[in-house]
Amino acid sequence: MRSDWKKLKIADVLLAVLLLFLAALIYVLNPQDDNGSIVEIIHGKSFYRYSLFKKRIISLNTQNGVYKIRINGKKVSIIETKCRFKTCKKMGPIAKPGESMICIPNRIVVRIKGSLKKVDVICH
Repeated sequence: MRSDWKKLKIADVLLAVLLLFLAALIYVLNPQDDNGSIVEIIHGKSFYRYSLFKKRIISLNTQNGVYKIRINGKKVSIIETKCRFKTCKKMGPIAKPGESMICIPNRIVVRIKGSLKKVDVICH
């Protein structure tokens, strides 16, 4: 009876190690698309998605002229706009999930999609 108990313990340990290995494998192989790596641009009824990590300049034709957005690998910024006050350009670049820039005259929303990694507020 004592040898059955030892076999059971060894089998339990092997099962636990196997489950931990499978959990680690799933975590490593699972793509993390929602971690702030997607830039969404809404222009009127059009919707665009770009990778935050690929450098590019996006030009949009608006009723007020050309609107240019720069994605430089870590941040997104407005580099050219023809609206009157240029509030969206003065806001500066965005880089964190949940941040956005909005240009009301040109009807453009630029935001970084993703989940927040840090706790924002804790209420009791």
